[in-house]
Amino acid sequence: MRSTLRYTSTVFTIAVLVVAGSACTTSKQIGPESQGRLFLERADYDRRIERAVGDVLGEHRFFIPWLVLQGSESSLWFVSERFHSLTDFERVFVHITKGNEVHVEIQHREIALSDWHFGDGDRFLAEAEVMRMNIQDRLSEDTLNARQ
Repeated sequence: MRSTLRYTSTVFTIAVLVVAGSACTTSKQIGPESQGRLFLERADYDRRIERAVGDVLGEHRFFIPWLVLQGSESSLWFVSERFHSLTDFERVFVHITKGNEVHVEIQHREIALSDWHFGDGDRFLAEAEVMRMNIQDRLSEDTLNARQ
């Protein structure tokens, strides 16, 4: 059951990200060897981005490892889940765009029998904003430290 849930969840995530990622623009953040691939490995993107996103996801109890996908024009999408039970979880989408601009969205999901229910995402707006600011701050600190 859990593997079926994870598989269904992953397939849905990929479909959403392919559609959503096609409208995003960003500066180059990944290496040329990863161009044309949807899923990225750790060596394919900047370590400071990995560290900033990973720290914040962990602080908010989202699973690590996460999925990293390449959006249009080399933008990055990090996707992870936080399970409460086999049928109740939240999914976070972290999008890193041009100039290391960060966008975070948390969506609640429930699976009842064979039907998906998409919960009210508004209740996660405050947490998503805190996560966005924390990631943005960590990326800014890393950039400042690298220049010194």
